[in-house]
Amino acid sequence: MENHQHRPLGVFEKVCAIFDKISPLDFALAVEIVGETSLPDWRIAMDKVQLRHPNMRVFITEDECDGYHFEPTGIEVKVPIKTLLEEKQSAWAKVIERESADGFQDGLPLVRMIYLPGQGGCTVILIAHHAVADGLSLTFVIRDLLEEITGTSRKAHHPPISVDSRLGMDEHLPVLPLPKIGSSRYRQNINLNSPTKIQYLKFKGGLTQQILTRCKSEKTTLHGALCAAAVVQARRQCLLWQNCQLHVLSPISVRKILDVEDDCFLCMSTHAAFFDPYSSSAFWDMARDTRESLHETTLASHLAEFISALQGVVQKQSLSEQRIKVLKQIFSHHLMISNLGELKFETHFASLKIESVWGPFMRSGSEHTQTLGGITCNGNLHLTNTTAKPLPGFLEGIEQILEHHCAVNS
Repeated sequence: MENHQHRPLGVFEKVCAIFDKISPLDFALAVEIVGETSLPDWRIAMDKVQLRHPNMRVFITEDECDGYHFEPTGIEVKVPIKTLLEEKQSAWAKVIERESADGFQDGLPLVRMIYLPGQGGCTVILIAHHAVADGLSLTFVIRDLLEEITGTSRKAHHPPISVDSRLGMDEHLPVLPLPKIGSSRYRQNINLNSPTKIQYLKFKGGLTQQILTRCKSEKTTLHGALCAAAVVQARRQCLLWQNCQLHVLSPISVRKILDVEDDCFLCMSTHAAFFDPYSSSAFWDMARDTRESLHETTLASHLAEFISALQGVVQKQSLSEQRIKVLKQIFSHHLMISNLGELKFETHFASLKIESVWGPFMRSGSEHTQTLGGITCNGNLHLTNTTAKPLPGFLEGIEQILEHHCAVNS
């Protein structure tokens, strides 16, 4: 089957390429694995999985006449795997802080892997450019890798078409020349005076199920409750945010709308919820309001409207400073909460087991922006935060708020 990816970028992918020129839009996922593996195991598995997913064999080109395109790397160009023997397996957070904003070399795949071997297990970090994958994509890549290592293969995918193409809305106009924003080879790095910091927390045993049960009775979702708790805790800790309307941006998977399963590509949209500073809403009212505001994102008509609006901004003959400002306003936020939900597959693979999955990790917004990632693995919510200005005890505070409101009537 011919499965080389070679096409213009869709509108969401193009937005990622544009923003990436200003600050990195690479993101990461970390997976802690119990069981013996070796670097050759991962190399062989990655070579096979790379053939399954065409977006793991592309780079992005920019042409003044034809716009942004995915170009195939060639079948012989491999996803880089970096082994860190000197790092402890448990040091993955420090590794992501140090390595995640390094970018990708021209002509190489926009996915790379870091392997941290340990005693009786390992940690694997996948880093990808957001134009070629979303958080769920990387979980499926991990599943495929572990299946290959333990003797199972899946058939290759056809090259994934963009979200707008799937809705019949693709419109390929000339490239968007960016104003001069720096002289770096590929993009400007995030301010070196504000290094990335990562916080992470696995919720205590039984609490995640308790939260899910209470959310169901309150007619909301875990994500709605998580947004409400994050807003409450952020206002407690950040003086800048106590008297302003907080914008909470939620990346939303559109795989169900488009009937997409485990392809590796950018298959998501976003939605902003707004929290006024002097609202008297009770906690569960905030959680329900968030769920209700997100309901429209389950509709194909809403997705089409958002795509049309974005196309009106980015698919022009030129992209001025003003249009970049409009894009930034569309995606502006104080908090981003990317909740991948429950892991979509079992965690046992013969002699190997996924112990924990962490992420997605990505810097976004300003130095004060807090970018939360969540995924439920083995029954426990794994919560992370990526930022330049971490709020001490932020994730523990969110956990305590959720535990408190699940225990009382509020």
